[in-house]
Amino acid sequence: MTPGEREFLGSRRGFGETDRLYLRPDSLEILTFDWMEIRGRRLPLDELTLVTLHRELRGAWTAISISLSFLFGLIYLAGRLGAGGLSSVWWVLCGLCAILAVFFYLTPERIVEIQGARGTVRLVHVLRPHMALRAFLVVSDATEAARARDVARDPAVAPETTP
Repeated sequence: MTPGEREFLGSRRGFGETDRLYLRPDSLEILTFDWMEIRGRRLPLDELTLVTLHRELRGAWTAISISLSFLFGLIYLAGRLGAGGLSSVWWVLCGLCAILAVFFYLTPERIVEIQGARGTVRLVHVLRPHMALRAFLVVSDATEAARARDVARDPAVAPETTP
């Protein structure tokens, strides 16, 4: 990788904001698109302290789907028990929300969290576990190579190892 190149690792989207993470030969570059403003910052690879890969259930979306399914089921039962006609629309909505809840439960988020002296970055991958694993391995290898270059330049910064 030449100094001007960068490799896209992933992005995180929020309401009105998108973070895009790129790997450069000597640092991680984070571009934040916030409505009309673009901000950029860099985390040097030799200052990274922790790179983790874990998964989280999408609990909020699962709970919302279960709640809506329950609500639509109650509306269906109230219409069936009342004098009104049978409305199968509520029953269909109840089933769709139940299917959606199972989908959210079975597809967790894969999260790559990168911590450094200058900040923390979270990459969230849904339905793409191979992309999360790739980003984790690339950042880990680049961090290890950056530390090895620092040790080769100055052996005094080598971590202490005791037998």
